[in-house]
Amino acid sequence: MPTLGPGEGKDHLGTIDEDSFVFGSWEQVGAIQAGIDYYLGSCPDGVLEFNREDYQHMSASFPRFVDFITAVKIGMKFSGHLEELNHRTLHFMLGDLLSSTSQYIYVGPRCDPNYFTFSAKRNRCDNLIIEALLWKCLTTGLVQIGSADVPVALPFEVHAMDDRDGVYGGTTTAPLGYIWVPLGVYP
Repeated sequence: MPTLGPGEGKDHLGTIDEDSFVFGSWEQVGAIQAGIDYYLGSCPDGVLEFNREDYQHMSASFPRFVDFITAVKIGMKFSGHLEELNHRTLHFMLGDLLSSTSQYIYVGPRCDPNYFTFSAKRNRCDNLIIEALLWKCLTTGLVQIGSADVPVALPFEVHAMDDRDGVYGGTTTAPLGYIWVPLGVYP
């Protein structure tokens, strides 16, 4: 078993706290577009990522001290592999409307982006469910459809966009989305 430092999976007595490990997979990923909820499949290797870049302002006095720290860039994205290749997931991955009934999925730049709200549920082996929601999103990145004798998962990436105006559910205090972890996860 790996050696853990203080606060890294240990309880208040200093022993390994197995409840603090979040094993599980993103079993349900979906999108909401034009008020319709679409199930996209499961994403067992999915990664929900938050990033933040800060700026430190230094005082003019000597010696210089940090006056304040402020965020200059904040981001939220989800990436992984969808296990289910079908008509809807291909429309989703290529930035098309999820409601499309066209048998043709055209690849190319879009003048009018098709935003959607992305949702994911992560289920741990003890049935603890963690939910993530990204308000206003676009799919980006490489789409690959490979050949194999076994099912092939499709890589995808979803980026949250600024939704301070609340068109997709965001607010000025939560413009990108949220992650919901129920109380009682950690002792």
